[in-house]
Amino acid sequence: MIKVNSISGGKTSAFMALNYPANIELFALVCIEAEYCKPKDNGLVKFVSDKIGRDFVATAESDKTLYVVRDLEQLSGSRSQRSMIESKSQPIIVMDINQ
Repeated sequence: MIKVNSISGGKTSAFMALNYPANIELFALVCIEAEYCKPKDNGLVKFVSDKIGRDFVATAESDKTLYVVRDLEQLSGSRSQRSMIESKSQPIIVMDINQ
């Protein structure tokens, strides 16, 4: 059986990911093209771009949420894999922070 944790960037999902590891830790990211929503931290933009394998412009997610996902990856000591799921409106990026 494969166990999956869905990471939202909140306290509960972060706690679950760190204390109850699964085979796959997922964070879904909806990318948007609105420059005014771009994170202020260029290092964070590069991190997300590297994870999704393409240029990242922006997301409606808070920068804090992206920091949590980045920190969870570092705390778990794992490397991310990426895959893309296409939705009808915007592409949803899924980052597996456990692989």
